[in-house]
Amino acid sequence: MATNKIFLYPVVMFVFWLLINYGWYTWAPVNPHAGFFLGSNIFFFILTLIAFLLAKISVNSKNKTLFLNVFMGIMTVKFLTSLMLVGFYLMVFSPEDFWFLVPFFALFSTYKAMEISVLLMLNKQSENTT
Repeated sequence: MATNKIFLYPVVMFVFWLLINYGWYTWAPVNPHAGFFLGSNIFFFILTLIAFLLAKISVNSKNKTLFLNVFMGIMTVKFLTSLMLVGFYLMVFSPEDFWFLVPFFALFSTYKAMEISVLLMLNKQSENTT
């Protein structure tokens, strides 16, 4: 995998979830929270692009522990900001049910799995070139 192509993965994931978001509008329990789902998709897309940019910079660093620090920092920041996003939605919009968590955790899980696999491939590729 070329390091320039790592930015294609979040774009494909973003478009995929946009199409899924269109389908969520037809499911009654999630329909009132479709805007939150779209906002979460944009949120995860931007965080993933930032994560890949930081990882791409750190993987070629002379400091071999920098990539691990960036990797763990990305994981922590994404988890904490996700909790804050859910808390913000709960406080501001006071939803009557918790169906908004279904698409949110689907987004969180797939973005996280894609991010981990790409970051590990990026690290493995850098180890093979040195």
